[in-house]
Formats: sequence, structure tokens, C-alpha cells
Amino acid sequence: LGASTRGIHTDVRDKLTRLQDLRVVSDMSVNSALTRLGKEANPRAILNDLKVDFLLRAQAAPDEYGIRMNAELVDTLGIDHWSDEWVVRSDNLSSVPSTMVRELTASLGIQISSVDSAEVFQDGTSNPEAYRQYMAGLGYVKERTPVVNGLAIAAFESAVDIDPQYSQAYAR
Repeated sequence: LGASTRGIHTDVRDKLTRLQDLRVVSDMSVNSALTRLGKEANPRAILNDLKVDFLLRAQAAPDEYGIRMNAELVDTLGIDHWSDEWVVRSDNLSSVPSTMVRELTASLGIQISSVDSAEVFQDGTSNPEAYRQYMAGLGYVKERTPVVNGLAIAAFESAVDIDPQYSQAYAR
């Protein structure tokens, strides 16, 4: 669960970075802000430090029906601009990133062009296990240690073995 849900976070961020009307900062920038401000820093302090208008916070936990995911978009005043919760079966994880991006952009009033839409919402695979392996690989990549990098490579290779046409997994 852990690596796959971290991978979903990465997939959402990657999709958002493809939008021309949105500036997205990396996890490393957020982690640097937390290091400077302290781990218990509030969203307003993080937003001011990064000089951004919104912070996306997300959580995932096992649920009796699959995975329960929560996400919220908070502004510099600490006001929620958008939030949602999903309970997703593990065989339907691939729908989560695109759903989150659609809801987030709508809440911000961002119109997604047809060019951006084709890139952002492309489906990589229809195979749930290939997608799960890809998400696990993305989650492992965030760890940045030699052992875990090996796990990431194995997960990406597994995704390609399951679905040889899965170009996103192949590219990683």
C-alpha cells in the first residue's frame, strides 16, 4: 500500500506539472521548507516560504473496501478550496490521479486545453496490476536509496512484463 499510494501522489503531481496555467513545486521544495520551518509547520507557513498560493495535502489508508484516500487544497489563509474523499478498490487505482486532477483544476477555475488534456489524461494501461506495479515503482523512486531504487526498477520491469505496451512504465 505505501509505495503504491506514494506513487499515486507522484502521478497526480506529474499530471499537474503538464498544465501550462499552473505552477507546481517539487516534493524536494516542500521537504526543504519543512526542514527550514520544522516538521510541525502549518500550511500557511509552508505556502509563504515556497511563495505559492495553494498546498495540496493528501493521505491514504487501508479500508475494508480497498484504499481510503483524502485530499484537500488549502490556501494561504488556511481555507479549504477543495477537498474530497474516495474509497477505491485496489483494482481501480488508475482512475484516481485523473479524477483528482479534474476536480482540482475545476476548483481553481483552470480550463484544460485539448492539447493539455490529451497529455494529462492519457491512459497508460488498462491492466490494474501493471498500474499497481508502476505506482509502486514511482513510490519507491521517492525514497532515493540504492536498495529501494532496485525495488523501483523491479516494479517498473514488472509493469512492463504485465503490459508490454505500457510506455510510461517502460520510460522509467
